[in-house]
Amino acid sequence: MSVSANIDIHLATKKSTIEIIKILTDSGWNIFHNGYIEYLPLGDKDDFDWQTEKISIEHLMKILQAKQNANEVIGIIMTWKDTGIGGTFLFWTSEKYETFSLGIGIERQKIELIDDYEITNFQWYLPKLLLPLNADYFSFYEHI
Repeated sequence: MSVSANIDIHLATKKSTIEIIKILTDSGWNIFHNGYIEYLPLGDKDDFDWQTEKISIEHLMKILQAKQNANEVIGIIMTWKDTGIGGTFLFWTSEKYETFSLGIGIERQKIELIDDYEITNFQWYLPKLLLPLNADYFSFYEHI
């Protein structure tokens, strides 16, 4: 059975994507997976052609800054500490607020219900996202 789960977060206080990523990494989110970083490259044009490269954080931040300057969707895969639980973070910017979405597809935190039925444990994710960012609005959904 395929599961699609997302958490959308809106910040009324304008923060750059780079600031948000720094806040998240400082609070426990990890951008490295076996020494590699997965991200959407500059000029992706919504093709979602994810790149997996062994690059420095400084080089990644230059790419992300260039994408932000070009008003492109910024994408990076992050996981929580060493749990392997995480997903695809996509960032959209506007003049008034910052919006980003976590597509929960990498090893997700689950709640097991009766008869081997599972749902995403959104309560596990929310303090790890909302508290460090002081988020103003969020929504989450799951499609099974």
